Amino acid sequence: EPERPTVELTEEEKKLKFRKTEVKDLPPPVLNACFAKFSLPEKSEGFDDVRYEWSKGAKATEYLKKWTLHRKLTTRIEDITPSPWFHQRLTEWQGGGTGGGGRA
Repeated sequence: EPERPTVELTEEEKKLKFRKTEVKDLPPPVLNACFAKFSLPEKSEGFDDVRYEWSKGAKATEYLKKWTLHRKLTTRIEDITPSPWFHQRLTEWQGGGTGGGGRA
């Protein structure tokens, strides 16, 4: 029987916690609409036990926080609409309101 090759991970591969796959868990539009609501489970929510396999407690929380902040900085928000406050300030800036901050 021929000898099977030995497979070893590189140092970079050993550092990875999650492998990248072609098929995503969520379609990008769904992920973009929901990621800000993601959270980690807590015992106070009624779970008997909460175990983290890759990073423990505080490190898992920190990872999710960093991931969420990165997504907020790099994700295009499709359904964003300006608030009434913005419309009021825009009108004032354009010189149509009573804010005094119009264009020259």
